Amino acid sequence: KMMENTPVLPLPPPLPSKDESPPENIRPMTLRHLQNLPLPLRIARTLCSELQRPSTPAEHIRLITIGPSHYCEKARWGLDLSGAVYTEDAHPPVLSAFETLMATGGSSSSTPVAMYRGTAITDSTDILVRCC
Repeated sequence: KMMENTPVLPLPPPLPSKDESPPENIRPMTLRHLQNLPLPLRIARTLCSELQRPSTPAEHIRLITIGPSHYCEKARWGLDLSGAVYTEDAHPPVLSAFETLMATGGSSSSTPVAMYRGTAITDSTDILVRCC
């Protein structure tokens, strides 16, 4: 008698087959998704897509940065979005001046600095224009 009064639970839905599209939250990003990016990312993406050049191992970029800087973030985002080959050389804010002075031959102590094709580029917008 106890079994007769027990409610029957519905079965869970079947798993999707390989031919069905994936759930909405794991679809690849499309142009529509990229338009919803924050403004700095859209600017960096636009600059880099307009000036994009393929990066070769001879064009490896060394990016000297500090953590809490929106200019360094702009350079990082642009290089990431363009697919450029770079290595970030991060330093604490005050101590970065020693590294940037050495890299620029004493002409600049500000960050970001990109070492690209043997030259030091000391402005985040110039980094995007010349490296992406």
